[in-house]
Amino acid sequence: MANYDNNDLIAELKKFAQTKGAGVKGLVDSGLVKLPRIFIQPPERLSNYSVSNDNRLTVPVIDLVGLGKEDRRRKIVSELHQAFQNWGVFQLINHGIPTDVIDSVLEAVKVFHEQPPEVKTADDYNRKVFRFDTSATFKRSAAASWRDFFRYTCVNRILEETNLPQICR
Repeated sequence: MANYDNNDLIAELKKFAQTKGAGVKGLVDSGLVKLPRIFIQPPERLSNYSVSNDNRLTVPVIDLVGLGKEDRRRKIVSELHQAFQNWGVFQLINHGIPTDVIDSVLEAVKVFHEQPPEVKTADDYNRKVFRFDTSATFKRSAAASWRDFFRYTCVNRILEETNLPQICR
């Protein structure tokens, strides 16, 4: 964790804890105008990363054509591993998911996360199959990381639409 005055750090952690159920949006809705220091990497840690003005850098693109063939599957897994390890992000192509389905999912996720915290954390949304959560890590890194997510557990690879909140169907 970065070097802070202990009282400042405690105050920032308390403010964060008060918004925990509301997620990232709750922190913004609470009047946040500046990113809390607990989420900023200290300069000495950033010096390990080089900065490039090369605008030709591109996110890795992974083509899923031939995924069913063993040798191609191994190559795709290797490409995914490299992308995760070196970039933390990648683009999949030829995955077979229609654009309108992707657009619908993105809109549903946006609408879901824009709901009031009491709706997102209600029992209807927090069962074994579907769950909204927010998590933060404070001890594994020099700066905290935070993510809001919802998780859907498919049983036997079958999507039961009735297990999803109405807003996500």
